[in-house]
Amino acid sequence: MNALLLSLILLSHISPERILVRPGDSVRLTITGGKVKKILVLPGKIGYVKGNYFYATKQGEGVIKVLYRKGPPAYAFVKVLRNRGLLRVRVVPEKVQLMPGDSMKFLVKLPERVDPERCFINWRVIPEWIGNVNLDGEFVAGNRFGKGKVIAIVKCDRKRGLGFSNVTVGEEIKFKKVSISPNPIYIPDILKGKVTLDISPEIEDFDSVDWLVEPRGLGFVNDRLQFVPVKSVGRGVLWFTGWKDGEVYTGKTFVLLGRPHSRIELPKSVVAPGESIAVRVLMRHRVGKIKGMFSWSVEPEWLGRFEDPFKFPETVFVAGNKSAVGTIFITMGRRPLDFTRTPLIVGNHEVEIEPRDTIVKIGESIKFSENSNFKGIWKVFPPLAGEIDQNGEFRAEVPLRRAYIIYEITEDGGGGGISTITILP
Repeated sequence: MNALLLSLILLSHISPERILVRPGDSVRLTITGGKVKKILVLPGKIGYVKGNYFYATKQGEGVIKVLYRKGPPAYAFVKVLRNRGLLRVRVVPEKVQLMPGDSMKFLVKLPERVDPERCFINWRVIPEWIGNVNLDGEFVAGNRFGKGKVIAIVKCDRKRGLGFSNVTVGEEIKFKKVSISPNPIYIPDILKGKVTLDISPEIEDFDSVDWLVEPRGLGFVNDRLQFVPVKSVGRGVLWFTGWKDGEVYTGKTFVLLGRPHSRIELPKSVVAPGESIAVRVLMRHRVGKIKGMFSWSVEPEWLGRFEDPFKFPETVFVAGNKSAVGTIFITMGRRPLDFTRTPLIVGNHEVEIEPRDTIVKIGESIKFSENSNFKGIWKVFPPLAGEIDQNGEFRAEVPLRRAYIIYEITEDGGGGGISTITILP
């Protein structure tokens, strides 16, 4: 073997040698050695290489294989984890004021690690009468003065995200508030029919009115001022806009259709690494009819495992060896079952959070505290429930029967505490 070939063999290398990512992520590759002939990803479904980056597309394991013109190939091991995370999306301009009939081109800004060529963007306008937006993000303002949002719903491989821009059509005007009741509109059974709405000022006082239900297809308001459900299960918002003597009135109420189908019960919310606990699901349906259709899941996957992931209604969860915050949930096939995602902390230290269980309304703020000297961070689950700063100050934004305030210890040993919260409209 000549010296040149020996040196190529010794220098042939991919860095990093082990890659652990989720769909939608990318990793910069450093390839050394001779002149590269070809780069392969095996199997091809887990991702691809473009430029100096590996882009993950689908859960699975495989290798990146680099073929040189001279010398042996180099390899890197790849594991793409299951991904249910959110993609950070920004719409620019973030705020704009237009006159009726004016147009504006909106753009989507994505994280650098995301390959935009593998993304699909769906544009929407809320409320619809503010204007129209096409598939390219070109917005044309409507003929009425008002405020709304241009929304970009982005899907990149299996990762999804949402961003929006605030749009004002016409001169800046102050809207007068309309009170709508009931709030929320709660119809547990579609067969029980309609709900009569009461608004103040009365509907007869307006020159014209518009009703809009988001998402579409959830239901509608008839000429008798009744909300009529179309779907048996769903969550959304009913928007009202009225015009009277040249002034604009707006209001909204939330729509809750159907009952929760299931709920997970845990004996404790903080478990030590390696500890086993019994977990149980309370189902609306009889277990005998659904046995074998559902399975237990945990995210992230390394948080722990289930002794029997197909056992219902109770099984045993065994915590992993790493300290972290994750969720336990039920899946039907590959689809998570509604209302079952429950947070769990694996760690060595448990702290008490005050208040333990509380109720707030949308727009209200409440201060949470913990009883330890451990360093940590505050989180809220699900994130759409509201915002919490690192002083424990939480502001509610979306009505939910159950949300969770989490304090995660970031020091050695990990752990933390969880408190539940109900958010009323």
